[in-house]
Amino acid sequence: MINNGRIPSRCCCGKVIVTYVSKTEENLYRRFFRCEIGLQPYDVTYVPMPFLNKTSSDCGVYALKHIKCHLLGMDLSLVNDDNIRKARLMIAYDLWEADNDPVIILRMSQFIPPKTTTDPVVTIF
Repeated sequence: MINNGRIPSRCCCGKVIVTYVSKTEENLYRRFFRCEIGLQPYDVTYVPMPFLNKTSSDCGVYALKHIKCHLLGMDLSLVNDDNIRKARLMIAYDLWEADNDPVIILRMSQFIPPKTTTDPVVTIF
């Protein structure tokens, strides 16, 4: 982000940043910034995928397998209803195996959650 003082003028992508002012009582006159790319309308294209997810309980398995295909550069047609049951069983086995792994059990017992701040959600108009 390119700054002229403390007010950003350009996004890290190089586009101009537009400055707005909040009109809510909680944040009256607070400045906030948006990249001009995020302000433009965009088109969403749905890719037709035949016969996916015949059962309602396979959404998570499909999501994990689609992510894996994208990461490994594999064809998405490899994920289909014919092999999703086997994928579900493999994921269940991997989780069961991890649940009984002494190293993971030790790490989980020593885990200290990070401190977080809780701010109320503010709607910006």
